[in-house]
Amino acid sequence: PLGLRDSHTGALDERSQRALFGRLAAGASSKGAWDVLDGFSEHVLGNMSSNASLRDAAAVTWMDCAQKRLMIDALPQRIQRIFAAKVSTQALLKTYSTALYASMSGEQPAILGELLAIGDDFAPTVTEASDKKTLASLRFDAAFVLEDYDRVLVALEAGLPDKDEAWHAMARNKVLAHKALKEGD
Repeated sequence: PLGLRDSHTGALDERSQRALFGRLAAGASSKGAWDVLDGFSEHVLGNMSSNASLRDAAAVTWMDCAQKRLMIDALPQRIQRIFAAKVSTQALLKTYSTALYASMSGEQPAILGELLAIGDDFAPTVTEASDKKTLASLRFDAAFVLEDYDRVLVALEAGLPDKDEAWHAMARNKVLAHKALKEGD
């Protein structure tokens, strides 16, 4: 990577730093240079801590690179590093969503299970109601794909956002049926 650190970008304000990252990222992705963009994004995430907007953009780009490069095994480690980098809740949820759906489409149940457990760790830090709704929906989808019907039932009991009582009753009945089939009842 370019070796940028907070001390190297003092002449650029935060907006300019973010714009420069965006231009470099766009150029690399348009050429399919995912490996270059991957390394650069990781570097920025770890070394440009004073610019929250830049850190968020690097986190999202870094996770997108893992998805594009089909690096499903790397997703849990990346989401943990992104959480540790103290990105915004929106960036965390976007990267978490990318990781969950990439592992679902890659048919990687062990990875999906790891990601669900990591979500348990950072869920208490999600405080805004709309963000809690987003996280609840993501975790519900992941638990259903994993056939973790007990977790799905707990989520239904807590209530899913934007779903009425009739939907919850219907979903509960379907989940109980899936659970019975899985258990051989």
